[in-house]
Amino acid sequence: MTAPQVDVITQNVSENIRREQARDLAASVVQALFRLVKLSTLHSIDNQAMVRQVEETVSLIQDFGQRSGHNVSILFTRGSVFVSGQLLKANRAVYEGALELGDILSRCGYSEIGVAKDVRASDLYALASALAEALRSSKPALADRPAPRVRLRAVDEAVLRREVAIDREGDEAAAIVRTYATAIVIIRRFYDDLRQGRYTLRQGVKRITQRLVDLSANETPAFLGVTALRNQNHDDAGRAVNTAILSLAMARQITGDVVLLQRLSMAALLFDIARPRLTGVAKGGSSGLVPQLSEQQEADVPAGTAAVLTALGLVNEPSVMRTVVAYEAHWVRRQAALGPVYRGLRQPTLQARILATARAFNDLLTAAPGEAPLSADEAIAKLEQEAADPADRTVLRLLVGALGIFPTGTLVELSTGEVALVVQTPAHPARYSQPRVRL
Repeated sequence: MTAPQVDVITQNVSENIRREQARDLAASVVQALFRLVKLSTLHSIDNQAMVRQVEETVSLIQDFGQRSGHNVSILFTRGSVFVSGQLLKANRAVYEGALELGDILSRCGYSEIGVAKDVRASDLYALASALAEALRSSKPALADRPAPRVRLRAVDEAVLRREVAIDREGDEAAAIVRTYATAIVIIRRFYDDLRQGRYTLRQGVKRITQRLVDLSANETPAFLGVTALRNQNHDDAGRAVNTAILSLAMARQITGDVVLLQRLSMAALLFDIARPRLTGVAKGGSSGLVPQLSEQQEADVPAGTAAVLTALGLVNEPSVMRTVVAYEAHWVRRQAALGPVYRGLRQPTLQARILATARAFNDLLTAAPGEAPLSADEAIAKLEQEAADPADRTVLRLLVGALGIFPTGTLVELSTGEVALVVQTPAHPARYSQPRVRL
C-alpha cells in the first residue's frame, strides 16, 4: 500500500520539476522566435545570422517539448503572454520582445502561434519566409499553416478580454479583496524572511505591487474599502499594504504614470524594512512582532531603511528612486526631531510626502490595543494641525480627494438642489463619500 503512494508522490514531484523547468525555458523559446522573426525582416534566408538563429530556435523548442511533453503554444493577449497555458515568466526586455512579436502576428490577423515539439529547420525557414513576405505588403496576409509543423490561429476578441473582464463591474470588488488578502500573505512571508535575516526581495512582492497599481486605476470605493480591515491586520504586513493602497489612491489624483506609481507602491510595501535589523530581531532570528523602537533607533530609521533597501536591490534607477522615496518619507515623519531633510538644501519629493501622509493617516486610524481609533475626520484634522508647510497641506488635500471625504461642517448641495451640512463621515472607507448630512 505504501509503495504506490510513494510512486505517486515521486511522479508528482517530478512532474512539478519538469513543469517549472519548462516554464523557465519558455522565455528563451519566445525570445528565440522573436529574434528569428526580426532577422527575417532584415536578412535573406541563407544569411549566416538566420542560419544560426534557426538552429538555436529548433534546439530550444525541442528541449522545451522534451521537458514539458507539450508543443509550444504562445498566446498573446492584452499586455500578457501565455506559453502552453502558463503566464510567461521573463524579464522586462524579453517581455517587450514577446509583445512586439505579438504585434507582428496581430498585423497578419493572428494572436496565437503553435510550433510542434518535433519542429525542423525547414519549418522555421518557411515561417520566416512567409512572415517576411507578408510584412512587406501594405495589407499583410498569411496562411494559418505556413509550415507543416507551425500553426497560426486568430483567437476571438471576447476570449482575449476574458481575463480583463474578471476584474470589472460586479467582480471588481471580489478581485480587490482577493488581491488584498494575497498581498497580506506575501508581505507577511517577506517580513518573516527579514526576521530570519534573509534579505531577498520575493518575486511575489513585485507582482503584488503591479497588481495594486492596476486595481488603483479605476478608483473604485472597494479599493479603499479593504483598508477597513486594518484592525484585523494590525501588523507590519497590514500597515504596509494599507499604506500602499492609500498612497496609490492619492497619487492617482495627479498622475497616471505607471512607473512612478510602482515605485511609490513598492516604497510603501517596504516602508518598515529596517525595523527588524534596528531592533536586533533579524540577528536573533526570532519571529513575531518587532519590539518598540527606542528614541535613538527612531532617529536611525531613515538611514537604516536606505541601507537595507540598497542591499536588497540592484543599484539601478528604479531601486535607487524607491530608496530615496522611502528615506525621505521616514525623515519627513521625524522632521521635528531630525530637522529639515538634507539640512534644508533640497526639498523632499512629492512621492515621499504622499507616502509619509498616507502612513500617518493609516496609523491614526489603527488603534493601539485597548484604545479607540480616531475617526477619519479626527485623523484629517490632526494631520492638518501638524502640516508644517504649504506642500504638506497640498498633499493633505490629495488625501481628502482620494478618500472622497467631506469634512464635518462642510456645506454641500444635494441632487435635489437643497443645501445641507455634513455632520458625520461614515466609518467605512468605501462610504466616505456618503456622509450623514443635516438640512
